[in-house]
Amino acid sequence: MGKNHQRRFHALLFIVASLFACVSPSRGIRHNATRRVDIGGHYLQILIEGEGNPTVVLESGLGDTSESWAKVEPEVAKFSQVVAYDRAGLGQSDSGPRPRTAQQIANELHTALRNANLAPPYVLVAHSAGGLFIRVFAAAYPGEVAGMVFVDSTPEDFFERLKAIQSTEEQRKFEEKKRDYAAKASEGRLAEWTALDFDLKQARAASPLPDVPVILLTGMANEPDKSPEAKQLWLSLHNEWLKQIPNARHIVTNKSGHYIQIDEPELVVDSIRQIINSIKGSSHI
Repeated sequence: MGKNHQRRFHALLFIVASLFACVSPSRGIRHNATRRVDIGGHYLQILIEGEGNPTVVLESGLGDTSESWAKVEPEVAKFSQVVAYDRAGLGQSDSGPRPRTAQQIANELHTALRNANLAPPYVLVAHSAGGLFIRVFAAAYPGEVAGMVFVDSTPEDFFERLKAIQSTEEQRKFEEKKRDYAAKASEGRLAEWTALDFDLKQARAASPLPDVPVILLTGMANEPDKSPEAKQLWLSLHNEWLKQIPNARHIVTNKSGHYIQIDEPELVVDSIRQIINSIKGSSHI
């Protein structure tokens, strides 16, 4: 395989590595309230820390649990109330109805927040495909969202645009790689993976976002199995999306890969703080 084909094939692995990466960040001592919340037939486990408004809600990437926010949640708790949770079928939460679409996830999150007596307004913070989920949440409950932070969130057109630069052989190998990952995935992670096409369509239909402050973080550090072409496509789609959002700020970091909240948690925490300061400065709460 020539160098150009090798680099293009690495692009094929970009989304698999991004969506199926198994994260086990080291956790320090966490002083929190862990609750199992009944959302109507099944329970979600949520972690609540800190005090004050607005409540910051952390949404993990596809197949990830609240563990992915272990370096962020305790720091945010120093200046506001913050919530992380395991989606249905993941971590310590029960399995939930299928398909596990963005709309289903958004509805369950809303019910969990209400049943846990966590009143709006909310600052929604999401990683990777979690960005699709909070976009759908914001469309369904726009009056309850005060700000949003997208942590290297998945562009809904990335897959189609990536396919356009793939050869037939590259697409075949990519499908093999996806099947391999799916065979090793837990039931809950697989349920989210198989609903991804629905998520992309639902997020696309959820535009525009509410008129609230928005920060988008893009990680551009070199990573295994992520070619420069794939990362540049990811960045360009982020830039295109931001043109549709008047109150958005874009932060590009070369120090972090896809998991910015693991590689550079202070950047995520500072972005959340900026959003909260902006909200309070404009008297939205």
